[in-house]
Amino acid sequence: MEFKQVHHIRIDAANHNQRIDNFLFSYLKKVPKGMVYKFIRKGQVRVNSKRVKPTSKLQSGDLVRIPPLFFEAKKLHNPESHLVQLMEQAILFENEDFIVLNKPAGLSVHAGSDTDLGVIEILKSSERPFAELVHRLDKHTSGCLLVAKNRLSLNQLQAGLKSGDFSKQYLALTYGHWQKPKTKVCKAIAQWKKRQNEKFMQISEQGKYAESVFYQKKVFQRWSLVK
Repeated sequence: MEFKQVHHIRIDAANHNQRIDNFLFSYLKKVPKGMVYKFIRKGQVRVNSKRVKPTSKLQSGDLVRIPPLFFEAKKLHNPESHLVQLMEQAILFENEDFIVLNKPAGLSVHAGSDTDLGVIEILKSSERPFAELVHRLDKHTSGCLLVAKNRLSLNQLQAGLKSGDFSKQYLALTYGHWQKPKTKVCKAIAQWKKRQNEKFMQISEQGKYAESVFYQKKVFQRWSLVK
């Protein structure tokens, strides 16, 4: 992909209230995310001639500056037929606005540095031009995943998740027994830590504060099922 000169994009209603980084990911589909963040951090991407943060929200009528760029695009991989079939079989509900699917464990939600295909890429390959994550699930986590099929639905569903109109709950099998049927864990979680090509989080005073509540549902000889 190559832009020899600076060019500008006028934001319309379809992208109103979208984060600038997410807008750029969609507009510059083949540009590595690290390069997009670098452009924002160095002030090469501007909105109405002003520097912005990756989390800054766009408004209808905003003028976005895109800097000149050139890079060797990574070759795109079309999903194999068995992956497309697997994804179609995983769909629990679908209408014109969103999809609910049972994401299999071991499948990433989107392509990244260590994978060429994810749920989003597979869905887009089957005549769904717009498919965006309402929320994420880790690669090794299975369960219900919400995917929006248009910008309006994406904004509404993400707002509902943020306001608590609906929520995510997880089930996990943990080693050992919990002392109480309900346990609250309040810790600061650090940024990603990489180990053997896998990403992990770690408890650290330099991290962001997080609160989780575990409810013990069933006890086995050496394990506990918690929500």
